[in-house]
Amino acid sequence: MACKITFVINHSAFFVSHRLAIAKAAIDEGFSVTLITGQEASSIMDTDSKKILDESGIKHKKTSFKSSSLNLFLEFIGFIQTISTLIIVRPQILHAASIKGIIYGGLAAKILRINSLVISISGLGFAFTGKKTLLKKILSFIFMIIFRIVCSHKNKKVIVQNEDDKNFILTNGFAILDEIELIKGSGVDLSLFKYNELDSNNKKIIFPARLLIDKGVVEFLKSSEILFNKFPDWKFILVGADDYKNPSAISKELLNSYLLQKNIINLGFVKNMHEIFNDSAIVCLPSYREGMPKSLLEAASVGRPIVTTNTIGCKESIIDNYTGLLVPVGNSRLLSKALMKLMESASLRKEFGLNGRKFAEDNFDVRIVQNKTIEIYKELIL
Repeated sequence: MACKITFVINHSAFFVSHRLAIAKAAIDEGFSVTLITGQEASSIMDTDSKKILDESGIKHKKTSFKSSSLNLFLEFIGFIQTISTLIIVRPQILHAASIKGIIYGGLAAKILRINSLVISISGLGFAFTGKKTLLKKILSFIFMIIFRIVCSHKNKKVIVQNEDDKNFILTNGFAILDEIELIKGSGVDLSLFKYNELDSNNKKIIFPARLLIDKGVVEFLKSSEILFNKFPDWKFILVGADDYKNPSAISKELLNSYLLQKNIINLGFVKNMHEIFNDSAIVCLPSYREGMPKSLLEAASVGRPIVTTNTIGCKESIIDNYTGLLVPVGNSRLLSKALMKLMESASLRKEFGLNGRKFAEDNFDVRIVQNKTIEIYKELIL
């Protein structure tokens, strides 16, 4: 009988974008895969991910919990549904990713004594990002307590995407060094995100993320204001779900006020990101914190220069002054200055883009991520 793996993740869109390739590789290796998620945070993303999941043939149970919900009743129901599904499936390995996936999947693995637990840290979510409000302090405190319980599982591996998160796990005593695996990102399909020579006449700057404050969308929009007078023919293009339910989501009023500017375009959620990157000159993600932003790895793969923030996750996704430029978090003025440096030099854009492709080939090929994750599964069940 095939060894069973169950993924527990916040919603199907995240699974499809960040874990489906790993699940398919596991199936090819003879594992049986099922998926448990909570409710979608974006109806647009849900429609697309549901179609892809149906085509994959992976069995999917959607429960009541939501990634950004504080409704204790619905969250408890979602947790019970998760446990009930796991009792029926009886997996040998539970792979938990995203904050709610780690909390509910990890606790369920402890309660049901599931043999092996894999925890994927791809950022620490709303509670650990941006300005520390009272609510964030309370939520992060609660998460730390629960995460310690989850990490007491005796047969586990914790996958992190950057050195800062690795140190976070070690410093807090959640796992020992042998239990931690550093895998840089979720991987990029380099055959899809092929190198595409930069058109020196292209004047499009892409923001490739959900429209969240913590992703730096406001700084991106402010930069478009700052640079408009000098570069009126350049376009600042938002490419990401604008209906995403999250406390950090930009308000409709603020977004609409910026969209009155002629140099800002909002495309919303887009499926074929390789085509978007191909038709661009610069990719910009001024995020406050990441695990390892897949969009930037994809942008590097097609040969686009990047401007991002000198913060956890983002700083590992580029080589400063070689594949892109790093700026401080929350600083629109310096972000504008970095963008202007690239806007003024087509030769520098091309140079950074070529370097980025080589960087992606050496570090971010999805096959590297698949192979390392399958090795972890096999090690845990031996």
